[in-house]
Amino acid sequence: MKKFFTTLFVILIVAFAVFSFFRYFYLLKINYSLELKLREINDKIVELDTTKKNLETVLDKKKEEYLKLSKENQDLLVKLQETETKLNEKNSELEDFKKESQSAKTNLENLINEYAKLKEEIALLQQEKDTLQSRYDSLPELREAYDILKKRLREAKLAERKSKVSNIDTEDGNKGYLLWKGEPTLERKVKIEVAPITE
Repeated sequence: MKKFFTTLFVILIVAFAVFSFFRYFYLLKINYSLELKLREINDKIVELDTTKKNLETVLDKKKEEYLKLSKENQDLLVKLQETETKLNEKNSELEDFKKESQSAKTNLENLINEYAKLKEEIALLQQEKDTLQSRYDSLPELREAYDILKKRLREAKLAERKSKVSNIDTEDGNKGYLLWKGEPTLERKVKIEVAPITE
């Protein structure tokens, strides 16, 4: 019986030793696997840290670029506002120029119309001048004709007057004497008229 317990005890010890060995080997394998995992994790951490630093560097550059772009954007906005202001001024000047151009066009049209009227007036004046010039050129002939006509009219009036005088009855006259031999020559009132010779 004692031998049985001894054998059982030895078997248990051997079994425990074998179990402990396998357990140790298993734990050793797990430990090695964990060490590998830990190394991988450390490598990953180092890699991630490097990546983080690189990303931080890139981020800093991007921030600088963003700030630079933001400043450029602000400058562009200012320039855009200035350009818009100048454009509005130019548009206002253009509108003023259009109005002045329209006014100048209207004035030009009025001047053209006035020029046409003046040309017509000048043509009429030239025509009148030509007419007057032709009359002036024929003035000596007109004067000569006028003198001849005037002379003829005077002669006609003289002839008419002589005819009237020759037709007066001698009884109606007194030969120019109001008194003849101390006696009045007129028994009635006589109206004496002197008709001037009109030229």
